[in-house]
Amino acid sequence: NTTIERVIDTEERMFPLGTTIVVVSAVSTLNEATVERLLDQRMSGAAIHLILTGNEDELKTDTYDLPVHYPGGKEKWRELIATVNNGSRSVTGTSSTNLQLD
Repeated sequence: NTTIERVIDTEERMFPLGTTIVVVSAVSTLNEATVERLLDQRMSGAAIHLILTGNEDELKTDTYDLPVHYPGGKEKWRELIATVNNGSRSVTGTSSTNLQLD
């Protein structure tokens, strides 16, 4: 298993000035080490965004002033699946739809 911190450290040169880094993580697994690496990347000129699933009150680490987005719980995801599948809540099939999260 490779941690996100190791990926960031290993691929640091892959992020030129102006890169936008989006990290999708469960609230319960985001840790201080990840946030520290992301803050380092921001100091190097990257734009950082966190998309966290789960309940905001489960967050165990400070995200400082990194932008954090919560895409919603199960009902929001079911709504997105239904939108992609033209009203059906089934996950089968593929589709392409522009989605706007609140």
